[in-house]
Amino acid sequence: MNHIRGAVAGLALAACALFAQIPQQEYQARRASARKSLDGAVLVLFGRTAAEMGEHSPAVMQEPDFRYLTGWTRPDAILLLSPAREILFLPGHNPDREKYTGPRPAASDPDIRAVTGFEDVLPVEQFESQLSKALESSLSIATLLREPYWGRLKSLAPLRELTDADSKLGPLRAKKSAAEIAAIRRSTDVGVEAHLAAWRRIAPGLFEYQVSATTTSMMLERGCEGDAYPPIVASGPNARRSTIPKTSG
Repeated sequence: MNHIRGAVAGLALAACALFAQIPQQEYQARRASARKSLDGAVLVLFGRTAAEMGEHSPAVMQEPDFRYLTGWTRPDAILLLSPAREILFLPGHNPDREKYTGPRPAASDPDIRAVTGFEDVLPVEQFESQLSKALESSLSIATLLREPYWGRLKSLAPLRELTDADSKLGPLRAKKSAAEIAAIRRSTDVGVEAHLAAWRRIAPGLFEYQVSATTTSMMLERGCEGDAYPPIVASGPNARRSTIPKTSG
């Protein structure tokens, strides 16, 4: 980290990822639209694992398509949509881990339907058997074609075609609801406020990480889950503006 000498030459921050107060009915409508778009295929999405999400980090970084259809931010969940059912699979309680993370909802909880907005919530151990049942009437699986999940599905259903779920979900996600638009506006407002706080903090002798801490602190104070990516704070010769040549006319 460098000392800041004079002005910061570059400061690029992502707007924080604010938890949108989207009602469960909206997520249910999204899943209904997704099922209609599948043309009889089965959709499988894996939520991010605890290791991928960094469960001890203040930011919640769920897989975007998974969150779009479920609103679920906890790790290690799986979504299965078929023409007949929609199932959310959750890991069971882990008393040792929950000493540090707090209680985590599980399929065995009596209020799990109300908590998740799903009629069918099952333990993750039942995923493979339920996938086999769903594939009795489906010839293909729509999923995110990336490892390790693509390989797992290929091994579970070697005779089924795997198609890219992005082509189905992309058009649905392109149209934003009123709740989504409100969340985007709120996130942008907080991002601007964090920029201004950083600029006011800048002074000779500060370290870059001190300015970075100001931006992140502002986002958390304003009710955000965290920044969408770490603040980029730069000073010194490597942060000089590039010269843009002027054009005539």
